[in-house]
Amino acid sequence: MQTNFGSIWGSIGRLAIGSALLIGVAIASAGCVKSKGFHEPRGLMVDSDCPFDAAQMRLHPLTRFIQRGDKGNVVLHAHAEIIDAWGDTAKSLGIFRMELRRSGLREGDMESAVRWEVDLRDPATNSARFDRVTQTYLLRLQDLPAWVSNDPSAVLSATFVRGDGALLTSTLRLDTRTD
Repeated sequence: MQTNFGSIWGSIGRLAIGSALLIGVAIASAGCVKSKGFHEPRGLMVDSDCPFDAAQMRLHPLTRFIQRGDKGNVVLHAHAEIIDAWGDTAKSLGIFRMELRRSGLREGDMESAVRWEVDLRDPATNSARFDRVTQTYLLRLQDLPAWVSNDPSAVLSATFVRGDGALLTSTLRLDTRTD
């Protein structure tokens, strides 16, 4: 009995090449399948022509009171993060309207509240206020009321007015102690 090793090895070789081709086609076609969640917005919808426009704004926890100089002037460093529909940090042209009030007061109460408006519709000004390290807008708010030094906490409310007029809001309770 004589075995034909040439035909056995030939069959094994064809089987191995066929399997490798089949696996290669399967792997290559798997890359063409759309990944759910990767290219889809994360539930934040934007009513604008730009898909990466601001969909959400939040006052970042880095927001704090800073004591400056020998005279003890206190400045509020407000960090505001703009988020697009995909949940990523973004830049956006618009206006920040900020209101600082004593804890316990309702938004819009005139007593003890102080307001600022920071216009970031100019691209150069907008870029200058964007902190690349924290990926937030750093808004240095000055001329704070005297009560900031005496009250243990305050509430900062922010409204971001996008270029199309849409409003994004956020509120953050702050400890008034300075760094």
